[in-house]
Amino acid sequence: MRFRDDERGQSVQIGAVLLFATLIVAFSSYQAFVVPQQNQAVEFSHNQQVQGELQDLRNAIVSMPGGGSTTATSVTLGTTYPSRALAQNPGPPSGSLRTQGTGDERVAFSVRNATATGETGDVWNGSLRSYDTGVVSYDPRYNVYDGAPLSVYEHSVLYNEFRSGTIVTAGQTVVDGRTISLVAVNGSLERTSTGATSVDVRPVSSAEETILVEAPDGDSPVTVNLTSRLSASRWQTLLDGEEHVRDVTEPPSDAPGEFRTVRITLDPGVTYRLQLTKVGVGTRVTEEPPEYLTREGGPVEPVTKGQSRDVTLEVRDAYNNPVSGVSVNASVDGDNTGSLAQEMVYTDGDGHATFTYETTGSTSADTHQINATTNATAALDARPFDGSLPKNVTVDVRVQGGGGGGGGGAGAYDISWTDPQDTDGNGGDALSDCSQSACTWDVGASDGDTLALESVIDPTYEGVDVDFAVSDSSVGTVSPGNGTTGSDGAATTTLTAQSDGTVDVLASTSEGSAVIEVTVENVEEASSSEQVGYVDGSGTARVGDESRVDFDVQNTGSESATITGIRVESTGSNHVTIAEYNGGSGAGQHEVYIAASTPGRLEVNSYSIGTTTSLTASATLAPGEQAQVTMLNFRNNGGNTVSAADDELTVTLFFQDGSSTTFSFVPPGY
Repeated sequence: MRFRDDERGQSVQIGAVLLFATLIVAFSSYQAFVVPQQNQAVEFSHNQQVQGELQDLRNAIVSMPGGGSTTATSVTLGTTYPSRALAQNPGPPSGSLRTQGTGDERVAFSVRNATATGETGDVWNGSLRSYDTGVVSYDPRYNVYDGAPLSVYEHSVLYNEFRSGTIVTAGQTVVDGRTISLVAVNGSLERTSTGATSVDVRPVSSAEETILVEAPDGDSPVTVNLTSRLSASRWQTLLDGEEHVRDVTEPPSDAPGEFRTVRITLDPGVTYRLQLTKVGVGTRVTEEPPEYLTREGGPVEPVTKGQSRDVTLEVRDAYNNPVSGVSVNASVDGDNTGSLAQEMVYTDGDGHATFTYETTGSTSADTHQINATTNATAALDARPFDGSLPKNVTVDVRVQGGGGGGGGGAGAYDISWTDPQDTDGNGGDALSDCSQSACTWDVGASDGDTLALESVIDPTYEGVDVDFAVSDSSVGTVSPGNGTTGSDGAATTTLTAQSDGTVDVLASTSEGSAVIEVTVENVEEASSSEQVGYVDGSGTARVGDESRVDFDVQNTGSESATITGIRVESTGSNHVTIAEYNGGSGAGQHEVYIAASTPGRLEVNSYSIGTTTSLTASATLAPGEQAQVTMLNFRNNGGNTVSAADDELTVTLFFQDGSSTTFSFVPPGY
């Protein structure tokens, strides 16, 4: 037998080699093509997740206006791939979250030609006011998905920068109708990781209050400058539909790198609500020092000799928000002008410093001045004291001569009240137990809610000025607040009942004063629904992607009214829900927003047309206040926005006192 030339085993060996080669090629193809494709899908899915987390971060920042609290948001900077038995993954991808421009004063926003009244006008006098800010960006570092965008937040806008262009994912809240809301980002943030990181957004300067500003004249409109990575044309698109935006331009500037300056010019002749906020992220967040001192509330009511009056001031920072823990020094100017119970007071949590002004019998009956400052006490010794400086305030207090119900004292004449039962226009069963110094008034038995009051001087003089005031305006108010004696030595005013109680009515002249105590009974208080109503012609509806409706309501009564609920009905058959998804704190960031002095809102996933619902936060309208109501967005069954223009809307407002009011209007489109 010959075995040397036997070749029968070679086919098996060749087959094994070919099979092994096939496995090697298949594994190589899997490693080279399948694994990257699967990892790219993981990276793409992660980027979509991060977009949602960046929306949360953006919403945390824009919700700080209105006095928000510190909010923690989590951002997943990187991701991991699924484990594999044989194939290998590259290292886990990471991402970087950081602030840009917060340390560069050229990155800022500014307001020019905005003027305010009162002490606030010492600061907001039309000059340029600039505030440092910055952007927050997320830059992913994927192994495979090389088309991922750079995500950027700036000036309330969130957008993605791709190689081929920019896509905005959350719009602007800088200008919304007559409201200007600007949020400065402060601090240093630099995080790079393959995992999640927590970002604390805390309010450095924030409050619900706004200030009212307007242009000084038609030739100097209010302008807002933004240092932005976006072009003026993109901002023009973002602001499209804002009725008070006159122009958006890109003036020359020294903005660094990829930034440029965008100027928003607003219509003159409009009073705007300006709200400024500063938020901190990361480290090296700076606090805001006091910027100016202003008077809280209206003019100080007159004080009678021997009595006292509280005078409240407020310390604010550059963002017009209150600053606590600041020492305020004050003094009374001149001799025989009264004194202060304390000459230095620290501001409380609301930024308020309250001084008690005291008088004696020797205090001269005249208008005296209280000078206050947040500077050193030496500033009070300056002659003359400059109350126009931002950190100085001068408050006028009028001191009236002493006296009581029976007359005014040892001047050229005495002043007293006439018994209300003897005054023309009064009488009947409505008045009882009346004299020159007291009277009981049964309003329920009267023909109306007013009572004529007459003061007289003896001996008779014509042309003497008389001031009228009340001790408790919640019980009764007087009008007019001043008068002049006639040839009979009399001056009259009218007391209007507000609620049951006792009110002292003061008549005062330079020579003395008189007080009559009026006990008011059986007042039928007006319900909130009788006080608050729709302002005719105020309704408008936006036509376009944003299906928004605005209208005004006004409280014409003498008491505050609190709105706690709402129902909206529409003749438009395609109006199914009202739903808004952007988030935020002002008009245009809620399903319903009521821009009152105490603003209210409805914040839900979706409001169904025709249903009655409670507001998320109640709105309170002060007496005489007019407030804008914004509803956003009207949607159809498919969730798409639909205009409410030229459809009849019926709105029912529900109040804290249990009453409700219903009105209808047809908003024209714009």
